[in-house]
Parts: sequence; C-alpha cells; structure tokens
Amino acid sequence: MDEEHEENQRPLGCFAFLRRLLRLFKKKKSKKTKDKNHDKENMKVKSREEEEEGEKKNDEQENEGGVRTEDVEDDGQFLRRHVAFLTREQLHSLGDGRPLGEGAYGSVKQLTYHGTEAVVKELLDDSEPEQLLKEARVLAELDGAGGVPRLLAVCQTPPALVQEFLGQTYNKYLVKCSVRLFLRSLGGICHQLRQVHAKGFVHNDLKMNNITFTGAVGNPEFHIIDFGVACRVGEALVEEPLDLTERKAKEAKKKAKQAIRGDTIEDFLASLGKGQQDKKGEDTKPCAEDSEDEAAWMAPEVLAGEQVLPSGDVYSFGYLLECLTEDCRQNSQENNCLVEEPQSTFLGAPLMRLSHLCTQWDPRRRPSLAQVSQAVEALAEHLSARQLAARLHFQDDDE
Repeated sequence: MDEEHEENQRPLGCFAFLRRLLRLFKKKKSKKTKDKNHDKENMKVKSREEEEEGEKKNDEQENEGGVRTEDVEDDGQFLRRHVAFLTREQLHSLGDGRPLGEGAYGSVKQLTYHGTEAVVKELLDDSEPEQLLKEARVLAELDGAGGVPRLLAVCQTPPALVQEFLGQTYNKYLVKCSVRLFLRSLGGICHQLRQVHAKGFVHNDLKMNNITFTGAVGNPEFHIIDFGVACRVGEALVEEPLDLTERKAKEAKKKAKQAIRGDTIEDFLASLGKGQQDKKGEDTKPCAEDSEDEAAWMAPEVLAGEQVLPSGDVYSFGYLLECLTEDCRQNSQENNCLVEEPQSTFLGAPLMRLSHLCTQWDPRRRPSLAQVSQAVEALAEHLSARQLAARLHFQDDDE
C-alpha cells in the first residue's frame, strides 16, 4: 500500500477491541431488559397510571449521574432523518474499492461514494449493530466538527458506515516535518479535540492511527477519526469495571524513575529554559499503542467504568506524547544531530514532563487541553531558530 492511500483505520485491532467492549455494553443492556420484563409482570396489579409513573422513575434511575442511554431504535430513527440508509444490495454495489484491512470481526475499504472519497467500515456479524449505529450517531451529531469525518450513509444489515476518507495517518506527517511543524501539529490536535468536546462528546480512543491529516505538510488540517468507543460527556463507557491495580502500580513506578518534579502547568512553564536533563529510566519500555489487552492509551477512569470527561482525552494525548518522546529519544541517539544538543534534551525532556502532567491518575489533576496548547506554544518560544528548523527525529515503523 503506497503512502497516498495510507489506511484510515486498523480494523484487526479496533474491531477486536470493540468486540471486547461490546460484551460489557451487552451486560448493561441485559439489565435494562430484565427491568422492563419485571414491569410487565406487575401490570396485572397496577393501574396504567401507576405503571407509567414507575417506568418514568426507572428511566430516571438509569440516566442518573448524567448518563444517557440510547437503544438501536432511537439511534436508527435519528439517523434516518440525517443520512441515507442503504440496503445490503446498495452497499455491495459500491464495489470492493481499495481494501485497507480486514479482521475476524469486520473490514475497512476505501472507495468513491457519489463522487466523494469515502471509507466503508463493515461488521461481519449482523446480530450486533448497536455499537456501530451509536458510532454513526456520534458522527452525525458532530457533523465535521474537530475535523471529524462526515457520515455519508448507513447500512443496518450488514452493519456498515460510509464516511469521508480523510488522508494519511499522523505518522506519515511526522516523518516529513520539522520540530516547529511538529509542535504546531500538537496544538492543532488539541484544537480539534476541543471542538469535539464542545459538541458534548469524548473520543476515548485517541492514538497515532486515529489521527490523520490532509493538505500539505506546511499547511495541514488534522482530523480525529474512529469514534467506535466515543461517548457523551458524563457517560460511563463500561458497566463492569476492569481491575487496574497492577497498571496503577506500574505507572507510579515508571514516573518515579523519570524523576519528574512538579505537577502543574505553572511548574512546567517555570522549568522551560533551565537546561532540563533527559531522565530515562533504564527499564522504560517502548509504548505499545496496539496492545488491546492493556489499552494503555485509554484513561483509567474509562476502563474503570466511571463517568468520562474531556480529561480522559487529555490522558490519551499525554500517552501519545510519551510514545513520541520515546521515539524521538531513541532516534536522536541514532542520528547525527544538526543542532547544538540532541532532540532528546531540548524537546524530549520537556515533552516527557508535559506527558507526566497529562497522564496523572486523578483526572482532576490533569491540565485542560487549552493549558496543554499554551504549554506547547511556550516550549516553541524557548527553542532557537536552529532547533525549530531541525527535522524531527521520528522513525515510521510502518515503512
């Protein structure tokens, strides 16, 4: 596959991970079904007026704490007012297109839909359309905000989404850009995420291959894609919490070895220009973005079944920073630097510190995306013209 048609999704990983989360969603749905059946049994001894009042109270309890539940019919009715619904025959008449990937649970391909470059995301199992319809509704409500792909059409059987194709993945940008453009890209991604949050949604799955760009490297537009596990602000993503005790201990140990002091944006800004030393723990492991078993890029409160806020995406952004910093550090050691000091020092050290702030376990202690953007801009202002002009030491593992 050439660079100009870089995959917009990685279905083998995203579908498997989505399938695992669906098991937790189904438990929540099962509980609601049992409650409704119990109400029907009580109708024999309740008046219709009392029954309606009881159902109203049950709905209020289910939605307590800002959680909003939508079933398939509700999403379907909403979507039919906004996008075209395709039959199985109409979907398959679009052709095979260019395969971008295929896994045990679905496939992704690129094709042209009514003159628009598009991506078709299709599940192989017709029995579980709920989550794909939920993703379709998120895309429809966002309507391009934050550079999100616009929803073009939906198919319910088989479950499939047709959405805009939006360029190459972020790693293809990083291999071509300077330090200056890299820092600008971080600000651009923060801006797009803030637009998503302003619409009332949290992405929950921000990582390298869920960020794309269109346009020239010197004047790009960044896009956030793959809203398969997105939710509304204040919702809980899973019903059954995962045990994160071991992960919490690992993160605490890793940050202790990095020897980063200060846990506020003010501390970060005050540290700029003070000759920060690169602190790399000897046993620091490379970031593994595609490890579905750990989902290390996802905020702990997301996997713990707690209410999700925009701070959850701040965590994921911080994890992305950590991955990029590790890559920068490793490749700086392998390259003859064109600047007065290695990128691992003037760029990697402050970005690792910023990553530390963003990935604090307590979401209340994380900075806002506006503060993160401010910190990145301040870092750029403290670098020399020569440092900013240097090519970013990023190695694309896909090449």
